[in-house]
Amino acid sequence: RFVFEALDGNWALAPSRGQVSGGTQIAISTTSYSHDLSDVHCVFGSTEVPATFSLTDGFLCLSPITSTPGTVTLRIVEGVARRDISGDLSFEYFVSPVLSFVQPSHGIVFGGTTVSLIGTGFSGIDTVCKFGEEIVSGNQIKAISASIVLCISPAARATGPVSLSVSLNGGADFTDGNFQYVYGAAATVS
Repeated sequence: RFVFEALDGNWALAPSRGQVSGGTQIAISTTSYSHDLSDVHCVFGSTEVPATFSLTDGFLCLSPITSTPGTVTLRIVEGVARRDISGDLSFEYFVSPVLSFVQPSHGIVFGGTTVSLIGTGFSGIDTVCKFGEEIVSGNQIKAISASIVLCISPAARATGPVSLSVSLNGGADFTDGNFQYVYGAAATVS
C-alpha cells in the first residue's frame, strides 16, 4: 500500500501492483472524496478504464491488460473534460508467476509443515500463499529466490486435499491453483 499526496488530498492504492494479464481490482482511497463527481475513470499510462464508487471513501478500478511489465502512471479523472483529480500515482505491472512443483504435497491437519513452492517469476514484497481458503503471510512465508517460496501450512478443519496457490500482490491475484496440498491425520503411537 502506497500513499501519495496529490492535488486534491492524499490518495492510496491497494494493491499498487498487478499482473500484466490485467483484471486486478484496485481500491483507490482519498481524503478528499466527493459523491459530486461523475464519469470517473482510472488512466493506466494511456489506457482508460471506468471507475466505480467504493463503499468507503474512494473508487474501484480493474487494471487493464498490458504487453510489458513495469511501472505506469495511474491517474483518476472525471467528467467529459477528464479533469485530473488525483495527480500522478504509480502502479506496477509484473509477469504472472508460474507454480511448477510443490514439495512436500502433504502434511498433518494441525499445520506447521514447511512447503516449498517451486516455479518462476516470484518477486515482490507482498507474497502470500493460500491453502484452500486460508491465507498464509508475514513470518509464515519466505521468498528464497525468484523460483522458490517457502510457506508454513496452516491448520486445516479436516483431512483431505485443498488447492495451493501463491500471490505476489498481497492476495489480490493468485496463481491458478492447479496444485493440491493434502492434509492427513497426525500419526499416533499406541
